Amino acid sequence: MQGVETMTVTIDYFLDSERGSDTFRFAVREDAQAKFLSLRAQVMAQLPPATDDLELVDEPDFYGFLDRSTGKYVRVFTME
Repeated sequence: MQGVETMTVTIDYFLDSERGSDTFRFAVREDAQAKFLSLRAQVMAQLPPATDDLELVDEPDFYGFLDRSTGKYVRVFTME
């Protein structure tokens, strides 16, 4: 069925005592992918320095990090 929202892109974060989440819905997969890549670039810009406490996940539909020493995290993911 054309025009039905088929993809969501969500960004979820906890940084410097600020927590938030935002979800974007798309009917076209390419638009969702473009949003995911844009948000992924923003997350990459927030990466803290690499340490043993930093966990980084980089998958085709999920990107994010968790700093286990501070609890800070940012993640962006897509879902159908």
